[in-house]
Amino acid sequence: MTRKFDAKLLLLDPDDLPRATEVLAAFDCAIEIDPSVVDPDSEAIFGFISGTTELDVYAIGDWFDKTVAPLLGLSIDVDEWSFHGREPW
Repeated sequence: MTRKFDAKLLLLDPDDLPRATEVLAAFDCAIEIDPSVVDPDSEAIFGFISGTTELDVYAIGDWFDKTVAPLLGLSIDVDEWSFHGREPW
């Protein structure tokens, strides 16, 4: 069964946002930046990734780390995720 998911995103370099958006779009995922979250000690940006998957909720992080992140080659991380409508944090 295909389900919507949301994941919390950390992108260390704001200049990487266009490339991250492009790669995630290839997996039918979208990025939404949260301008209200700011790290005063860095230029990092925070937001959310949303998409659809047939994976178990526990496999989403592994999928991202093993499939998506290597394609990006960027300083990007997801640390919490859940199926849509259930806040991961």
